[in-house]
Amino acid sequence: APRSGRRRSTPARTRLSLARDVHDSVVQFLAGATFRVEAIIRSARSAQVKLDLQELKRLLIEEQGEIRSFMLALRRDRELELTEAVEELKALARRLGKQWSIDCSVAASSDSASVPIKLQLDLQQLLREAVANAVKHGGANRVDVDVDVDGERLRMQVADNGSGFIPANGAPIEPWSLKERVDRARGSLSLYSEPGRTNIVITLPLNGVA
Repeated sequence: APRSGRRRSTPARTRLSLARDVHDSVVQFLAGATFRVEAIIRSARSAQVKLDLQELKRLLIEEQGEIRSFMLALRRDRELELTEAVEELKALARRLGKQWSIDCSVAASSDSASVPIKLQLDLQQLLREAVANAVKHGGANRVDVDVDVDGERLRMQVADNGSGFIPANGAPIEPWSLKERVDRARGSLSLYSEPGRTNIVITLPLNGVA
């Protein structure tokens, strides 16, 4: 076989990347769903349980719809206006807030830019992972996100009120799941953490090139 045939084609690499992203998305959602179900079991004393389970079912259905929408957008290989991208992040924040039983909000400091669909998928996964980390490891009940664009770079700041990351040699431990995804997107991550406050700033290139 020709040498080029032995290498993974660009479409194949894209499909593998998409598969990884969808897998990560499902894993995080199931973790949140398990967290919610365990809370319901511990407090199951009334008909409220039925209402909570119905809400959980609704979240599952919405998640399926989001995955279908992303698949369609990836096939079309389109870009989003920043306002549209932020609205999608706000919708995700509302679902994550219900999923994890916390307050989760998204705001934008900019209103003009084009966001590639792959970058938007990265932003959504980063938001999922940041919220999961804040709740599971920091016990946070509030996460605030701000999105801004400066030239060819997009910045996402994630602040939570959790217990912070355990210091190692006097420096906070970087959340490896976030760092790995940011590195793949050729971005950078900075972290400030102390008891009661964690602030993560993620910077990503809009064009996918650092």
